[in-house]
Amino acid sequence: MVVEWIDAHTTELDELTPEMITDSLHFGYPTTSIGHLVRSDEKGVSLATDVQTGKDGAIHYRCAHFIPRGMVVKEKVIKPDPPKPRTRKVKVVDKCLPSLS
Repeated sequence: MVVEWIDAHTTELDELTPEMITDSLHFGYPTTSIGHLVRSDEKGVSLATDVQTGKDGAIHYRCAHFIPRGMVVKEKVIKPDPPKPRTRKVKVVDKCLPSLS
């Protein structure tokens, strides 16, 4: 799953006056996250970098993160390309064929 979203940020300064908050600070960062879809609903999107099947047979996610729905711009499902059919190339050499005469 690919999720395009607008990420909020903080500044390095502890205290800011209204005059200090210019257009260079008053915006979100366009961000793209890629991962396994854990959940997508009205609250937001949860992605995980790793998916494991536990010894109990249950699915376990690692490195999961949550993106609030209001920050999500676009969601796109990524599907792997289907495998190409494998063909064997056989070289036929006339010298190896038995004579039919």
